[in-house]
Parts: sequence; C-alpha cells; structure tokens
Amino acid sequence: MEKVLKLTRKRQITLPKRMLERLSLDSGDTVILRLEGSRIIIEKGPKPLEEVWGLLKDKAQEVEDIDAYVRAMRGER
Repeated sequence: MEKVLKLTRKRQITLPKRMLERLSLDSGDTVILRLEGSRIIIEKGPKPLEEVWGLLKDKAQEVEDIDAYVRAMRGER
C-alpha cells in the first residue's frame, strides 16, 4: 500500500484509517518508527506497561509470583 501524505505546519503526518486498520492500531497504541535509507518503517509497538501488568496480575497475585512467572517465561531460573 502506498499513499502520498502531507506534512502539517507542526511537521506531523496523519496515517489513513485503512493503514491503521492493516497495522491493527488503535488510539493510544505505541508504534516503532525506523528509518531505512529514505524510507520510514512503521511497526506496531509493545503493549503499554499497564496492559502487560494487568496480564501478569491475572497469572499471579503477588509480586514474587509475578517475578517467578516472568523468569519462567524467559527461561531463567
């Protein structure tokens, strides 16, 4: 997909809705921008810490349990 975008006075661009949908991006999501030559690569970023914390809290109730869970997921002991 290719689209010509206009830069605003504040040097911002607005991505078309169709592009956002293809990337599964919603308002408030983080993105990773990478410059490769004269191209900008946009990727969906990591989940916000609050969302990750909520997922971890579902798996474990105590901080020690969360630490053990994260280490297990990383393959650490």
